[in-house]
Amino acid sequence: MIELLVVVGIISILAMVGIPAYTDYTVRSKVISDFVLAREPQLMVAEYYAINGVLPESNEELGLPRGREIQGEWLRSARVQPRPEAGTIRLVYDHRGKLQALENRSVIRWVPEIIGDTLIWDCTSGSMDDKYRPPSCRN
Repeated sequence: MIELLVVVGIISILAMVGIPAYTDYTVRSKVISDFVLAREPQLMVAEYYAINGVLPESNEELGLPRGREIQGEWLRSARVQPRPEAGTIRLVYDHRGKLQALENRSVIRWVPEIIGDTLIWDCTSGSMDDKYRPPSCRN
């Protein structure tokens, strides 16, 4: 009987550690799966900059659908920002009650930085927790 209680105790400790870690992993995988939807606006911003020498200020300027029309399972919008953040792509995630770990309207921002003639992207800003971001976008 004591051996059975020890086994039950060990299993419960493993469950206490494993379930939150699994939840975080699940949320991170959903964020990353929708993250690829931002690649098209990102490429179009870079192309627009290469052709015009300035950053665009809207999805419409790039010929992209409105921000709310670019959606994934958890991604609710991908929108190019106007000045003073021209060219910045704002990704808004919303869990819609699926998992409470991701807060409503968590944001990842792709910020372009111009170095010489090269456009470098930084995705470390926004309100989303680092543990849910793709590895390249963590502070």
